[in-house]
Amino acid sequence: MPKSSGSVITFRVSDAERDLIEAIARREGESVSGFVRKSAIDFAQILLDDSQMNNIVHRRTSSKTQAEALARTRLSEVRRSEIRRQLARRLPRLEEKLTARAALEIPVSGEAALHRNEEDIQEMEGAQHMLLDALKRDDLREFRLADDQFHAAVAQASRKPNARATVLDLRADIFADLDALLDDHLALLQDTHTEHESILTAIKMLESPIAQSAMKSHLDTTEKILHSLLE
Repeated sequence: MPKSSGSVITFRVSDAERDLIEAIARREGESVSGFVRKSAIDFAQILLDDSQMNNIVHRRTSSKTQAEALARTRLSEVRRSEIRRQLARRLPRLEEKLTARAALEIPVSGEAALHRNEEDIQEMEGAQHMLLDALKRDDLREFRLADDQFHAAVAQASRKPNARATVLDLRADIFADLDALLDDHLALLQDTHTEHESILTAIKMLESPIAQSAMKSHLDTTEKILHSLLE
Protein backbone atom coordinates (compact mmCIF):
# COMPACT_ATOMS: atom_id res chain seq x y z
CA MET A 1 0.00 0.00 0.00
CA PRO A 2 1.15 3.60 -0.58
CA LYS A 3 3.01 5.23 2.32
CA SER A 4 2.55 8.90 3.02
CA SER A 5 5.38 11.16 4.16
CA GLY A 6 4.17 14.71 4.42
CA SER A 7 3.00 15.71 0.96
CA VAL A 8 4.90 12.90 -0.77
CA ILE A 9 3.38 9.50 -1.56
CA THR A 10 5.54 6.60 -2.73
CA PHE A 11 4.45 3.14 -3.85
CA ARG A 12 5.84 0.10 -5.61
CA VAL A 13 4.74 -1.08 -9.05
CA SER A 14 5.75 -4.07 -11.14
CA ASP A 15 7.80 -3.64 -14.32
CA ALA A 16 4.70 -4.37 -16.42
CA GLU A 17 2.66 -1.77 -14.51
CA ARG A 18 5.47 0.80 -14.89
CA ASP A 19 5.64 0.18 -18.65
CA LEU A 20 1.86 0.59 -18.91
CA ILE A 21 1.96 3.89 -16.96
CA GLU A 22 4.81 5.24 -19.11
CA ALA A 23 3.03 4.26 -22.35
CA ILE A 24 -0.21 5.96 -21.33
CA ALA A 25 1.64 9.07 -20.12
CA ARG A 26 3.42 9.38 -23.48
CA ARG A 27 0.13 9.01 -25.31
CA GLU A 28 -1.42 11.74 -23.15
CA GLY A 29 1.59 14.01 -23.69
CA GLU A 30 2.40 14.24 -19.99
CA SER A 31 5.36 13.45 -17.78
CA VAL A 32 5.08 10.23 -15.83
CA SER A 33 4.95 12.07 -12.50
CA GLY A 34 2.32 14.49 -13.79
CA PHE A 35 0.19 11.70 -15.20
CA VAL A 36 0.43 9.62 -12.01
CA ARG A 37 -0.46 12.64 -9.85
CA LYS A 38 -3.47 13.51 -12.01
CA SER A 39 -4.63 9.88 -12.19
CA ALA A 40 -4.26 9.45 -8.43
CA ILE A 41 -6.35 12.55 -7.75
CA ASP A 42 -9.00 11.42 -10.24
CA PHE A 43 -9.09 7.97 -8.70
CA ALA A 44 -9.29 9.38 -5.18
CA GLN A 45 -12.26 11.48 -6.24
CA ILE A 46 -13.97 8.35 -7.63
CA LEU A 47 -13.53 6.66 -4.26
CA LEU A 48 -14.74 9.68 -2.30
CA ASP A 49 -17.81 9.94 -4.48
CA ASP A 50 -18.74 6.34 -3.77
CA SER A 51 -21.01 6.10 -0.74
CA GLN A 52 -19.98 2.52 -0.01
CA MET A 53 -16.30 3.41 -0.01
CA ASN A 54 -16.99 6.58 1.96
CA ASN A 55 -18.66 4.56 4.71
CA ILE A 56 -15.89 1.99 4.85
CA VAL A 57 -12.99 4.44 5.06
CA HIS A 58 -14.65 6.22 8.00
CA ARG A 59 -14.96 3.05 10.04
CA ARG A 60 -12.38 2.13 12.62
CA THR A 61 -9.29 -0.02 12.10
CA SER A 62 -11.31 -3.25 12.05
CA SER A 63 -12.65 -2.28 8.63
CA LYS A 64 -9.33 -1.14 7.18
CA THR A 65 -8.84 -4.43 5.30
CA GLN A 66 -12.24 -4.03 3.66
CA ALA A 67 -11.36 -0.52 2.51
CA GLU A 68 -8.03 -1.67 1.10
CA ALA A 69 -9.67 -4.60 -0.70
CA LEU A 70 -12.27 -2.34 -2.29
CA ALA A 71 -9.59 0.15 -3.31
CA ARG A 72 -7.57 -2.63 -4.96
CA THR A 73 -10.68 -3.84 -6.75
CA ARG A 74 -11.42 -0.34 -8.05
CA LEU A 75 -7.82 0.13 -9.18
CA SER A 76 -7.98 -3.22 -11.00
CA GLU A 77 -11.19 -2.11 -12.70
CA VAL A 78 -9.58 1.16 -13.81
CA ARG A 79 -6.57 -0.77 -15.19
CA ARG A 80 -8.77 -3.26 -17.08
CA SER A 81 -10.82 -0.41 -18.46
CA GLU A 82 -7.68 1.19 -19.88
CA ILE A 83 -6.51 -2.13 -21.36
CA ARG A 84 -9.96 -2.59 -22.90
CA ARG A 85 -9.73 0.84 -24.55
CA GLN A 86 -6.26 0.07 -25.90
CA LEU A 87 -7.41 -3.27 -27.32
CA ALA A 88 -10.44 -1.65 -28.93
CA ARG A 89 -8.14 0.80 -30.72
CA ARG A 90 -5.93 -2.06 -31.89
CA LEU A 91 -8.86 -4.31 -32.82
CA PRO A 92 -8.35 -4.15 -36.63
CA ARG A 93 -4.70 -5.22 -36.24
CA LEU A 94 -5.67 -7.91 -33.74
CA GLU A 95 -8.31 -9.27 -36.09
CA GLU A 96 -5.68 -9.46 -38.84
CA LYS A 97 -3.58 -11.65 -36.55
CA LEU A 98 -6.58 -13.83 -35.74
CA THR A 99 -7.19 -14.25 -39.47
CA ALA A 100 -3.52 -15.12 -40.01
CA ARG A 101 -3.70 -17.61 -37.17
CA ALA A 102 -6.74 -19.32 -38.69
CA ALA A 103 -5.09 -19.41 -42.12
CA LEU A 104 -2.15 -21.24 -40.55
CA GLU A 105 -3.64 -23.46 -37.86
CA ILE A 106 -6.65 -24.83 -39.73
CA PRO A 107 -4.68 -26.46 -42.59
CA VAL A 108 -1.88 -27.37 -40.17
CA SER A 109 -4.34 -29.38 -38.06
CA GLY A 110 -5.34 -31.29 -41.20
CA GLU A 111 -1.71 -32.06 -41.96
CA ALA A 112 -1.22 -33.13 -38.35
CA ALA A 113 -3.91 -35.78 -38.81
CA LEU A 114 -1.95 -37.19 -41.75
CA HIS A 115 1.58 -37.06 -40.31
CA ARG A 116 1.31 -37.32 -36.52
CA ASN A 117 3.24 -39.94 -34.57
CA GLU A 118 2.81 -41.38 -31.08
CA GLU A 119 5.12 -38.77 -29.53
CA ASP A 120 2.94 -35.97 -30.94
CA ILE A 121 -0.20 -37.58 -29.50
CA GLN A 122 1.44 -37.94 -26.09
CA GLU A 123 2.41 -34.26 -26.07
CA MET A 124 -1.15 -33.22 -26.95
CA GLU A 125 -2.58 -35.50 -24.26
CA GLY A 126 -0.12 -34.15 -21.70
CA ALA A 127 -1.14 -30.60 -22.56
CA GLN A 128 -4.78 -31.56 -22.12
CA HIS A 129 -4.15 -32.90 -18.62
CA MET A 130 -2.33 -29.68 -17.70
CA LEU A 131 -5.10 -27.55 -19.15
CA LEU A 132 -7.86 -29.37 -17.28
CA ASP A 133 -5.93 -29.01 -14.02
CA ALA A 134 -5.42 -25.29 -14.66
CA LEU A 135 -9.15 -24.82 -15.24
CA LYS A 136 -9.96 -26.63 -12.00
CA ARG A 137 -7.52 -24.40 -10.09
CA ASP A 138 -8.63 -21.24 -11.93
CA ASP A 139 -5.00 -20.61 -12.92
CA LEU A 140 -4.76 -18.50 -16.09
CA ARG A 141 -0.96 -18.66 -16.28
CA GLU A 142 -0.90 -22.47 -16.25
CA PHE A 143 -3.87 -22.54 -18.61
CA ARG A 144 -2.00 -20.43 -21.15
CA LEU A 145 1.12 -22.63 -20.92
CA ALA A 146 -0.97 -25.76 -21.49
CA ASP A 147 -2.93 -24.12 -24.31
CA ASP A 148 0.31 -23.07 -26.01
CA GLN A 149 1.72 -26.58 -25.64
CA PHE A 150 -1.34 -28.17 -27.25
CA HIS A 151 -1.34 -25.88 -30.28
CA ALA A 152 2.43 -26.16 -30.63
CA ALA A 153 2.16 -29.96 -30.60
CA VAL A 154 -0.49 -29.88 -33.33
CA ALA A 155 1.77 -27.65 -35.43
CA GLN A 156 4.76 -29.93 -34.81
CA ALA A 157 2.73 -32.96 -35.91
CA SER A 158 2.07 -31.35 -39.29
CA ARG A 159 5.80 -31.63 -40.11
CA LYS A 160 5.59 -28.20 -41.74
CA PRO A 161 8.86 -26.25 -41.39
CA ASN A 162 8.63 -23.44 -38.80
CA ALA A 163 4.95 -24.17 -38.13
CA ARG A 164 5.47 -24.62 -34.39
CA ALA A 165 7.48 -21.41 -33.96
CA THR A 166 5.07 -19.38 -36.12
CA VAL A 167 2.02 -20.61 -34.18
CA LEU A 168 3.65 -19.70 -30.86
CA ASP A 169 4.68 -16.25 -32.14
CA LEU A 170 1.14 -15.45 -33.31
CA ARG A 171 -0.34 -16.68 -30.03
CA ALA A 172 2.06 -14.53 -28.01
CA ASP A 173 1.00 -11.42 -29.94
CA ILE A 174 -2.71 -12.20 -29.64
CA PHE A 175 -2.87 -13.15 -25.97
CA ALA A 176 -0.34 -10.73 -24.46
CA ASP A 177 -3.01 -8.09 -23.82
CA LEU A 178 -6.07 -10.32 -24.00
CA ASP A 179 -5.03 -12.32 -20.94
CA ALA A 180 -5.03 -9.14 -18.84
CA LEU A 181 -8.80 -9.05 -19.39
CA LEU A 182 -9.28 -12.81 -19.09
CA ASP A 183 -7.67 -12.93 -15.64
CA ASP A 184 -11.03 -12.64 -13.89
CA HIS A 185 -13.01 -14.38 -16.64
CA LEU A 186 -11.38 -17.81 -16.91
CA ALA A 187 -14.88 -19.31 -16.93
CA LEU A 188 -15.15 -18.07 -20.52
CA LEU A 189 -12.50 -20.65 -21.44
CA GLN A 190 -14.16 -23.68 -19.84
CA ASP A 191 -15.04 -25.17 -23.25
CA THR A 192 -11.42 -25.11 -24.43
CA HIS A 193 -10.66 -28.59 -23.10
CA THR A 194 -13.67 -30.10 -24.93
CA GLU A 195 -12.78 -28.25 -28.14
CA HIS A 196 -9.20 -29.52 -27.92
CA GLU A 197 -10.50 -33.05 -27.40
CA SER A 198 -12.44 -32.82 -30.67
CA ILE A 199 -9.27 -31.76 -32.49
CA LEU A 200 -7.18 -34.45 -30.79
CA THR A 201 -9.68 -37.22 -31.53
CA ALA A 202 -9.76 -36.31 -35.23
CA ILE A 203 -5.95 -36.26 -35.38
CA LYS A 204 -5.77 -39.66 -33.66
CA MET A 205 -8.27 -41.09 -36.14
CA LEU A 206 -6.31 -39.65 -39.12
CA GLU A 207 -9.41 -37.61 -40.09
CA SER A 208 -7.90 -34.56 -41.75
CA PRO A 209 -11.15 -32.73 -42.78
CA ILE A 210 -12.69 -33.29 -39.33
CA ALA A 211 -9.55 -32.01 -37.62
CA GLN A 212 -9.67 -28.84 -39.71
CA SER A 213 -13.37 -28.33 -38.95
CA ALA A 214 -12.77 -28.80 -35.22
CA MET A 215 -9.86 -26.34 -35.27
CA LYS A 216 -11.95 -23.76 -37.14
CA SER A 217 -14.73 -24.07 -34.57
CA HIS A 218 -12.20 -23.64 -31.76
CA LEU A 219 -10.64 -20.51 -33.29
CA ASP A 220 -14.07 -19.01 -33.99
CA THR A 221 -14.84 -19.35 -30.27
CA THR A 222 -11.65 -17.45 -29.40
CA GLU A 223 -12.70 -14.56 -31.63
CA LYS A 224 -16.17 -14.47 -30.05
CA ILE A 225 -14.61 -14.31 -26.58
CA LEU A 226 -12.40 -11.42 -27.69
CA HIS A 227 -15.38 -9.39 -28.87
CA SER A 228 -17.36 -10.19 -25.72
CA LEU A 229 -14.50 -8.82 -23.57
CA LEU A 230 -14.49 -5.54 -25.49
CA GLU A 231 -18.24 -4.92 -25.24
